[in-house]
This record gives sequence, structure tokens and C-alpha cells, in this order.
Amino acid sequence: MDRLERRPKEELARDRGEIGLNSKALREEIGNSLKEFSDSVGRQMAGTFQLQVSQNEMLVKQLQILTTANEQRMDKMREGVEGKLKENFYIFNNCTN
Repeated sequence: MDRLERRPKEELARDRGEIGLNSKALREEIGNSLKEFSDSVGRQMAGTFQLQVSQNEMLVKQLQILTTANEQRMDKMREGVEGKLKENFYIFNNCTN
């Protein structure tokens, strides 16, 4: 009878050991999956950041070019307006004198 009682206890102990090993393996697998996911998200975020930096640099260059072009246009316009004002002022002064 002692042998009959020992057998279920041994099986129970063995089952507990297997469950413990399976639980540990599952925790490790989940941990590895989470790490891989985290690494993947980190790489994607770094790639997105680099893309944004590149796009911002291109935007800055385009804005500099646009600003320079606008300044040149304004200078030409200013010169034209000043020339017309001087011309009209000269005409006005000659007509009144």
C-alpha cells in the first residue's frame, strides 16, 4: 500500500516539475518576443526620425532659396519704384518751376 500511495505523489511531483519547466520556457519565450518587438519598434522610430531630419533639412534649404529669391525680387521692385519716384519728382519739379 505504501507503494500505491508513493506513486501518485511521485507523479504529482513530476507533473509540478514539468509545469514549472514549461512555465519558465513560456516566460522566456514571451520575454524574447517582447524584446524583439521593442527592438523592432525602436529601429522603426529611429528610421522615422532620420527621415524627418532629412525632410527638415530639405525644407530649410528650400526656404533659404525662396527667401533669397524673394529678397532679390523685392530689391528689383524697390529699385523700380525708387526710379519711378525720382522720375516723377523730376518731372513734377520741372513743371512747377
